[in-house]
Amino acid sequence: MYWNPGGNRSLKNEYSYTGELTYEMNSNISHLLSFSSQASVYFISIDNMIKWTPGDSGYWTPSNISKTSSYGAEGNLSLSYIINYLNIRFIAKYAWNKAETIKSENGDVAAGKQIVYVPENLFNAGIRAAYKCYYFSWMDCFTGKRYTSADNSEHLPCFLLNNVSAGVRIGSGKNMFDINLKVDNLFNINYQVIAWYPMPRRSFNLTIVYQFNKE
Repeated sequence: MYWNPGGNRSLKNEYSYTGELTYEMNSNISHLLSFSSQASVYFISIDNMIKWTPGDSGYWTPSNISKTSSYGAEGNLSLSYIINYLNIRFIAKYAWNKAETIKSENGDVAAGKQIVYVPENLFNAGIRAAYKCYYFSWMDCFTGKRYTSADNSEHLPCFLLNNVSAGVRIGSGKNMFDINLKVDNLFNINYQVIAWYPMPRRSFNLTIVYQFNKE
């Protein structure tokens, strides 16, 4: 309410009702291969939802949406394979979220439309592998289009990011080094999470961690 600049002193409290149903399963397919999954469905009803959006001056400002509903489903899948020193794990997650404006103070222009900057589809998948002191991971992250206008006439395109990480752990007992190289946005994708704010292109991050135990 009192954020300066960009505050809104007429902001109202938010009230919500939430329901969720989840099913989870874990199973050992063999002594080497294990499987786990989770599926959820949910529903959220919110009165006076507080929404932050960039204003004409560029400052982010909160405002209320009289009534919104959000419903969707999520699914997680994990496969793990372990033999001797080799450990391989595949993970995948998909989320579908329909977040709609039911009633807006701006009239009917936003009624029945997806709330701005809330993607309807999200998907993550990746593989992680470790062998003795070495480890590697590759993650794909897909984000669906996000609308930037209340009437859904304008939107940001979907994008797919690839992040890769590899490292080695050296030492044992009281002293250990963890050396890790991470590459974000491997294929140098040009994308935006917020309109007119380009995100970093390909970037590299080298991390060296020293751990010691003092008795």
